[in-house]
Amino acid sequence: MRQIRENIWYVTYSELGKPFEKGPVKVDGLGTIFLDIADVRYINQHRELGYEPAFFVSRSEAMNGWMVVVARQETSLVPPYVRP
Repeated sequence: MRQIRENIWYVTYSELGKPFEKGPVKVDGLGTIFLDIADVRYINQHRELGYEPAFFVSRSEAMNGWMVVVARQETSLVPPYVRP
C-alpha cells in the first residue's frame, strides 16, 4: 500500500488480506476499508485472468472515517461487462 495523494491510497488485493465478500476489511496502518458487491465482482474477474486486483481508496466522512474504493486499477485484458 502506498499513499498517492493527500487522501488517496493504492492498495492491492493481497494487502487487503484477499477478501472474497463485501463488507468492511481491516487493514493494518490504514484502518477499515468498505468493499461493495462491485468491488467483489472486480476481484473475481481479475483473479480469473491471473491479475492481482488493486484499488484506490480514500477516507469518507459520510462513512464515519472508513476508507471507500474511489477507483479500481483496470487491465486491458478485461472484456466489457455484459449483463445477462
